[in-house]
This record gives sequence, C-alpha cells and structure tokens, in this order.
Amino acid sequence: MKNFIQNILLTGLLLVLIATVQGQTLDVSIIENPVNNMQILGRASGSGFAAAPNNAWASMNLTWRIPKTATVPQPTSAPPAASPEVTNENTAFTGAAPRNTFNNSLDLTIFDATTFGEPDDGYWYFQVTGTQETVQNIATGQQIMLYEFTLPGAWRCPGCVEILTYDIPAFIAHGISTTSNIYNGGTGTDVLNIVQNNAPLPVEWLYVRAEPKDNNKILVSWATATEQNNAGYEVERSDDGSTYRAIGTVPGKRNSNTTSYYSFNDNQVLPGVKYYYRIKQIDLDGRAKYSVIVTAKLLTGNFFTVEIKPNPVRSLLNLEIQSSKKQTAQLIITDMTGRLYKIEKAIKLETTLTRYSTSVAGYLPGMYVAKVIASDGTVQTARFVIAH
Repeated sequence: MKNFIQNILLTGLLLVLIATVQGQTLDVSIIENPVNNMQILGRASGSGFAAAPNNAWASMNLTWRIPKTATVPQPTSAPPAASPEVTNENTAFTGAAPRNTFNNSLDLTIFDATTFGEPDDGYWYFQVTGTQETVQNIATGQQIMLYEFTLPGAWRCPGCVEILTYDIPAFIAHGISTTSNIYNGGTGTDVLNIVQNNAPLPVEWLYVRAEPKDNNKILVSWATATEQNNAGYEVERSDDGSTYRAIGTVPGKRNSNTTSYYSFNDNQVLPGVKYYYRIKQIDLDGRAKYSVIVTAKLLTGNFFTVEIKPNPVRSLLNLEIQSSKKQTAQLIITDMTGRLYKIEKAIKLETTLTRYSTSVAGYLPGMYVAKVIASDGTVQTARFVIAH
C-alpha cells in the first residue's frame, strides 16, 4: 500500500511538471502600428521564465517575409545586405543584438530566393539569429519586445508581414532555415508560440502523405483545415530530393472554412526508386507556398517491412506495414528485457501499405520492441521509444 501511494504521488508530481513545462510558452504576436511600424511581441505564459533554470536561453531564429508587390520602390541594396529601408530597429534582447545569418553583423539582413540562384518566389525575407543573445527573466504575463522595425511609408503593406514557422525548400540546400524558433535552455524546448501573425495563412495544412498503392503507383494525398484566396495546387516530384518538377495540378476551393481533402495518383513510377513529393500551393494573386516534403517507394519482389511513425511514441503506436501480398499478422509488444506487454492477432494486411494503430497509454517511458509476425512466417521487428 505504501509503495502504491508513493507511485500515485510520483505520478501526480510528474503530471504537474509536464503540464507546467507544456504551459511555458512565449506567445508571440506581430502588431502593425500606424506608419508601417511593426512590433513582434512575446508574452510569457504558464509559470514564466523569471527564475533559474528557465531564465536561461539558447538559440533563436526570427524569420519573416514581405511580398515584393508591396515593396515599391524595391530595396536599394543588393541582397544579402543590411537594408537601409528598414529603420527604427529595436529589441529587448540582452547582450549583443541578434545577428544576421550571412556575416554575423549586428543588423537585420534582407535576402530573396535569387540570392542563392533560385527562381524568384515573389518575397523579400528578413532574418535575425542568435545563440544566447536572448531576453532574460520574463515573469508570467510579462510582455517584451522581441523585435521592432519600421518599413518605408511608400510600401503599402497592410497585413503582409508573415512570421515563418516552416522551412522554404529553396533555401534548405543552402543551409538557411526559415523556421522561427526561440529555444529555452531550462525547458530544453522551443517555446515560441505564434498566436497572431500579421499575414493570414492562405492554407492551413492538416497533413501531406505519399503511399504506394497496388505496388504500381503512388498516391499523394493532403488535407487542409481552411483555405483563403487559394487558386489550387501543383504536385511536384523529385528523384533526388533536390530538383523538383511539376507532375500534375489539382484545383483548390478558393475560400473554405471546412476540411478539404485532395489526392493525386502518380502512375509514372518505378520499383525500388525513392520519390520525394511536395505540394505547391498557389494564391489567386500568383504567390506560392510549399508543403512539407514526403517520400514513398515501390518495393521489388516479395517484401514485408514495418515502420513506426512517429517515433518517439506518446499514447498511440502507429505502424506502417508494407506487404507484397494480402495476409494476416499478429503484433507482439515487449520491453527490452522481453517482458510481454501486448499481443494483437488477426491484423489484416492489404497489398503494399497498411496503417495500424494500437494504444500504449499507461506504458512507462523507455525503449520497447514491436514484433510483427505475418501468416506466411515472415517476421519484422522495430524498436520504439515511449516519451511522455
């Protein structure tokens, strides 16, 4: 009984700690004031960041962009360079101000896709980065100025400044990440939480998938929660993960506040080749954004594979099982010592890909083994980590 009570108390303490960490965010808003003055503000939530160790900060990246159609006349500096058009820069960061990506100077830098020899995507990008040049001692509810700047009065830019929370594919090969983040050394997590972006997202992605079908084609599918001024999509494919070409188009819903589902069959595929896919979303005004990149491959001959996605696992174990034929299988879950946790039988496997999920709620954090035994005797194992 004593151990039982101690376990309950320990579990309760862990839950409180997890809730506290999860609730600690720097809620970020971008506010547009008169005369093109932009303020990127951060407000501490949860228990704040006023005391050690959570007042220790690590790396950060703030990246935002502005459509070139709004920046007339165009910037006078050849990127990448400090932009004289952007003035009145101000920040609450301690130590040296955040540095730019290109020459580590204490300034905000402007660049575009052509800076790296890539096709122009119609945006100017602005970025500041840092290592430990971040704000200290932020109390619960306290709001600080992450960055402030003023755009030229001639730039007609209402609602056009977008803080980026994803990577732009054109920059990845050149080592430039555009995913904004602010890492806290105490929690060991990215605490940046966008609560108000200046530029509305044209599409809110739910998922993008690529999966083999009947081992002779690859189905690319995606879903959106909302769409605004969305003309449609181009499905792009690459054989090497670097060079992409359009292989099809799918019309969009223009404006929608309900879930929309899309799919495209890629019939021109060969077994054994790993294909990379991304969706190019095109606005009614011609501007474009890209989805995340997904991959798929047709297997050759007789095959039976098991993957766990995502890994680490929280409360639900998701398996992706590929089989060259229809059959059944059983799943056995053990820990690293061989202790049996679960057996599930008669799992129906379709030709090529089958997704199967099972609950692992209540399992202690640690390493586990999932063994899948097919009815033809083939066995595959995959290790996974449970992290709460």
